[in-house]
Amino acid sequence: MKHILFIVILLFSFTANAEVYLLVDNNDEIVSMSPEDDAQLSNGLHKTILVGDLSDYQLSDKPTNYKYKNNKFIKNIDKISNKEIKKEKGKKKADELTLINNKSMLDAMIALEAEGVVFNEVKHSDFE
Repeated sequence: MKHILFIVILLFSFTANAEVYLLVDNNDEIVSMSPEDDAQLSNGLHKTILVGDLSDYQLSDKPTNYKYKNNKFIKNIDKISNKEIKKEKGKKKADELTLINNKSMLDAMIALEAEGVVFNEVKHSDFE
């Protein structure tokens, strides 16, 4: 019985020493967050070691959308805003490219019809 109790205590002592490793840049922005100490430090980065498990640090967004300052996680609103702006610009660009593509295909369809090609399945309304 003493041996079993010793093994259980030993197992708990190993899990109690869990650590989380943060790579943080000079602007306090988190570059990575990992349970493994395997990251290579480059210029402008420093490592911060947190006690606990990754599950102890439940963040509402990706860790790279946070800053770590004064032992606190702070959501990096500027970075998130810039990502949203880029995403919106990307959506607008895709919409514009779709319009151009549809116009090109409609013009090509009209030109082919003028040459005598008959389309049974494709209609002009498919490109509007």
